[in-house]
Amino acid sequence: LLRRVGDLSSDELRARTQGPVDQWLEALRSERRAVEMHIGGEPRWVVTEDAALYRDAFGAVPPKGLPTSLLGTVERPLEQIFSRYARTHGPFTGQALASRYGMTRAEAEPALRRLMARSKLLEGGFLPHGSGREFCDPEVLRKIRRRTLAKLRSQVAPVEAAALSRFLQSWHSVGGGTRTEEAIAGLEGL
Repeated sequence: LLRRVGDLSSDELRARTQGPVDQWLEALRSERRAVEMHIGGEPRWVVTEDAALYRDAFGAVPPKGLPTSLLGTVERPLEQIFSRYARTHGPFTGQALASRYGMTRAEAEPALRRLMARSKLLEGGFLPHGSGREFCDPEVLRKIRRRTLAKLRSQVAPVEAAALSRFLQSWHSVGGGTRTEEAIAGLEGL
């Protein structure tokens, strides 16, 4: 989960998983597979391989004892983090992303613009009750569209003949104590 989604706090991990999260985190820490770093004003967990990424993006200090091979300089760290966030979340505002990482919107904007220039991010009004400009990964948008269409298609699927018959009788007020003359009067327009 940390490798796919990126940095997560302990509470965010508990919300996304079921089980003994604290035990898992301690096991990952003791095996040096995950580390806890201070990012965006709170402690968050990241995989060890991403320690340099978060160091270069936000100035977070990685814990001591990590191999130097994992601490090399990372190119475009902010773009990598924002791109991963976009791939694993639905539409989001620039302000929400900046707030998550303890930045101002003006600090986050250049990285978002570079991602849009490389077609890694789309900008628009994606949420039904959105409040301005939002960003979304193109693949996430395609996935939302596919799932929405599948849901809508299931709502208009054909029904069995018995269900159609019951509907038509109810629609034309036939049966259920309706007199024949009343039913015929209702169908006269046809």
